[in-house]
Amino acid sequence: MRVVVPTVAIVGGVAAFVFLVYGALTGDNPFLNLVLVIAIYAVVGPFLYLISAHALHVRSNSVRHGTVSLGYPIRRASGGRKRTFHVSELVDAKPEIGRGGYIGATFLLSDGTRFFIEQSAFEGRGLEIMNKLCRLVGKSYESEVKAILVQGRRYRFHIARLRGVRNHRLVFAQRIRTETGNAIRELAPDDVQSWETVSTPYAGPTYLVTMMDGTWFLITEAEAKSVGFPDLPGWAGKGLDKDSGKPMSLHSSEA
Repeated sequence: MRVVVPTVAIVGGVAAFVFLVYGALTGDNPFLNLVLVIAIYAVVGPFLYLISAHALHVRSNSVRHGTVSLGYPIRRASGGRKRTFHVSELVDAKPEIGRGGYIGATFLLSDGTRFFIEQSAFEGRGLEIMNKLCRLVGKSYESEVKAILVQGRRYRFHIARLRGVRNHRLVFAQRIRTETGNAIRELAPDDVQSWETVSTPYAGPTYLVTMMDGTWFLITEAEAKSVGFPDLPGWAGKGLDKDSGKPMSLHSSEA
């Protein structure tokens, strides 16, 4: 996304400039029209620059050698603003849905600093990293967030509508926005971490699908059965046992 935004701004700006210059030179008063185009871009140009510069400046969240680097500074309770903290500073975590419906967790550091991190901020590794950070303070990130969204009192899982199946890939009626920022219309089993059966007050019996990048969505049981899910080739082995939470294939072999 940091590359797409400035690219669109620059390419779109140049294309629009060429189009306007061409129109100006072929009009009734080329000189006056050209002056007008230059005047317009003198005003619009700085805005295009700021958009591009901001997009390139925003950093991605990352974790390396126990140090979590954030894309923005956080105000520390002990004073100052920092973009990093060490996992040894973590004393508590609260998995929750933040303002605007963003999935993540509020963390508490040893100096009293409290802040929220979105799952999607880690660009496709959010679920994995949030699980690890919360586990350090004895919290189960994934299970707690799932419980909130299954209950659906304020925030709910997205319900994906199926159109059919193509080459063992699920085909959706509408695109699904993923944690990496992509919009997909089809989903192969190789891109899925797991699926499990859940019952929600707002959709009844459903299948909860977890993609490799941490994207979650529901498929209603009725629509799933209409296309043969989850017994399609490549999908059956992705199922989680309802009681143990382990892959069904692994659970069966241990039994």
